[in-house]
Amino acid sequence: MKKRVILAGIFFLAVSGVCQGATVPAPYVEIRTNDSAKTLSIYFSLGCFHCLEFLDRRLTWIKQRVDKRQLNVRFLELPGMMPFWEGRTRQAKKNSNLATKYTQCIAREKGEEAYLKALADITRLAKESVRLESGRDWSWYVFAQESELKGGKFSSVADLLRYMLEMADVDERKCDETSFRKYVKDAKNLYENIKTTSDFPLYILDGKPYKFDEDNKIVDQIDRFYAVNDIDEQIGRARKSPRVNDRYIERLLIRKAKILLERGDSREGVVSLKTAADTGSANAAYSLGKIYWEGLYGVAVDKQKGFYWAQRSAEKENMQARHLLGVMYEKGIGNGPQPEKAFAWMKKSASQGYTPAMFALYRYYKHGFGVKKDDHDAHLSLRNSVRNGNISAAFLLAQNYKNGWGVKKRPLVALAWLRVAAVAGDKNAINELKKPDEQELIRKTTFKDCINCPEMTVVPTGSFLMGVFRSDGMYFDQNRKAKARPRHFVNISNPFAVSRFEITNRNWNTCVREGGCPDTAKSKVSKSYNQPKVNISWKDANLYVDWLSRKTGREYRLLTESEWEFVARGGMMTDYIWGNRMPALMANCKTCGSLWDGLLTAPVGSFKANGYSVADTHGNVAEWVQDCLHSSYAGKPPGGKAWEHGQCDQRIVRGGAWNQDLDSIRVYERDAYPVDSRRNFIGFRVAVSLQDKNRD
Repeated sequence: MKKRVILAGIFFLAVSGVCQGATVPAPYVEIRTNDSAKTLSIYFSLGCFHCLEFLDRRLTWIKQRVDKRQLNVRFLELPGMMPFWEGRTRQAKKNSNLATKYTQCIAREKGEEAYLKALADITRLAKESVRLESGRDWSWYVFAQESELKGGKFSSVADLLRYMLEMADVDERKCDETSFRKYVKDAKNLYENIKTTSDFPLYILDGKPYKFDEDNKIVDQIDRFYAVNDIDEQIGRARKSPRVNDRYIERLLIRKAKILLERGDSREGVVSLKTAADTGSANAAYSLGKIYWEGLYGVAVDKQKGFYWAQRSAEKENMQARHLLGVMYEKGIGNGPQPEKAFAWMKKSASQGYTPAMFALYRYYKHGFGVKKDDHDAHLSLRNSVRNGNISAAFLLAQNYKNGWGVKKRPLVALAWLRVAAVAGDKNAINELKKPDEQELIRKTTFKDCINCPEMTVVPTGSFLMGVFRSDGMYFDQNRKAKARPRHFVNISNPFAVSRFEITNRNWNTCVREGGCPDTAKSKVSKSYNQPKVNISWKDANLYVDWLSRKTGREYRLLTESEWEFVARGGMMTDYIWGNRMPALMANCKTCGSLWDGLLTAPVGSFKANGYSVADTHGNVAEWVQDCLHSSYAGKPPGGKAWEHGQCDQRIVRGGAWNQDLDSIRVYERDAYPVDSRRNFIGFRVAVSLQDKNRD
């Protein structure tokens, strides 16, 4: 790993030298390593666009490794066309922190209206006070140094921000660091509920000027540094190579087409796609089918051409093309709708895991389109669609379970899907949860056995597929000593309740005062009563559940690994509880976009809970479970039981933590640590077995 870092550093020093020799500024480069994930991340600004275009050949190796997921390349969301250096970056972070602090102070002291007015004021002041060149985005003022200010009223960005406080009639002394920390959560909730037309860059307000870019965007951004003729040159070299890689040429042609289409050159873009399709690319053929069918990128609608290309792609088992072909037969191609053919293609697409096709099958079964009407199969198709990411249909699924449409009535499961729909913003679900019968069910399924005991919620029994399965084949195990494979069926038949939150310092201190737990070392990352308890070993966690069992008379314990994943998923089968991408501000991890990222633990309940009303299953702190370490799931005990044999001097932890990246907090990721290990990123939650098997 060190060798790779050294080589990368030498490479970018060479890049900087070339840039400085040219007439453009050198790029700001930052290299970071993640030893646990064995990855190398390279950060650089967009300020050297022409320089990077000039060095396109030197970037080829980056492109290749991004495609292979060997490198994580992140583009900083910094304004373009400016030279960056270390002093400027420090100033940028300082200014951003001040903007965060002062705007939150106004929100706290004066309320929403004053806050919104402050946003408008800071927008106006920045535009008036910062020296900008034509065409540049004004929002980079927070990165400004004194040389970028026009002078006059403000000599620094700090002065500008203080003036904003004065206009809002807020005393700067009320914005001290202590009070700032006290109302961070309140201010964050306020931001989420405010709708504003201000063009102030809101992402700056959480103190995170560098936003995380998803992997599928990164490759596209790198591609923009490559002119079309450069891609043609690479294609030419590839074709002359004694080892012609058709798949590589296909990807280059599709990227070239995408650049051309987005530039508005639809004719050449379509030609590039056709060339790729003629080499056997199912993806290119699907794109052509969609373009002609919907008339995208200014291409004239041609249903017959759309059908021709979609059919070619579908015959090569492209699941998106199969769904599109089903839509075509549903809408009708010349001779009117053909329900049986529409159903057949939708079923093929759904069997490959394509979520839109699953929902289409729900409609077909529900209304008898192309198939015999069947409420049970309609329910199964709807459930599969929602569990695989179609959260917008969660309210419909809740109604099935509540009313017994195609499935046995299960009020607790219905409640879970109502919660999922409500978090997604479904107004019907939000109103439904306010009704007396739902409020009564929530009351009955939530309990605390003592004042400072953890708050528990009853989990519906059920079954799920545990572990990782990626139809795109792009998943790589993060931890070789604890792989999340093979994917396998687990049936959770014994009812239990789980703590809604990770065990807090308040919970733990009660056990310490009553002599049941050791007074372990305090942690700088988790000080308040409402933050999760860290620096506790697996043995310590078991002392807590033993004490809790004695105190309450119930059978408290750690969750088994199967139970943990069942609870963490909240009914979903995706990488995260809200889909295969983690939305911003939904968890605390190194790159989640929260106020606590990479710094400290968040107070429990700072983020929205999943369908089972369980919070922080992604990030914040990793959680001990009962199971001994095994390198995979091969031979795992059935029925959700714990693995009580194997490498029992190490136990499994799940969920990832505040100091880990997004990949590490996916719901199926596993890790393990020695049973007496105390870390500042590991905590736990508890479960209690229930005797009433009819709760669900």
